[in-house]
Amino acid sequence: MRWIKLYPKNSVKTDLPAERFGHTMVSYKNTLVLYGGCGNFSVKTKIHESFKDIRFFDLIAFEWEIPNYYEKVSKQFEPGKRMFHTAAV
Repeated sequence: MRWIKLYPKNSVKTDLPAERFGHTMVSYKNTLVLYGGCGNFSVKTKIHESFKDIRFFDLIAFEWEIPNYYEKVSKQFEPGKRMFHTAAV
């Protein structure tokens, strides 16, 4: 029962999600699903940036994926920014 740091095999760094906290991550089959959260603090606006991205981490291939969901969904149904929320499968 130990934590170990995993190093994804992605060669393209833009495929990696930004560092964050306040997100949700659920396990579904052999995939971790990451959604939302917050990141860097802006001194100018005095708030943390928030995220609305969805990313998959394939536990077999050890790679992050950006789902093609974004190509198929219209802007009106796009998920909104979320932080400190819950998720379940």
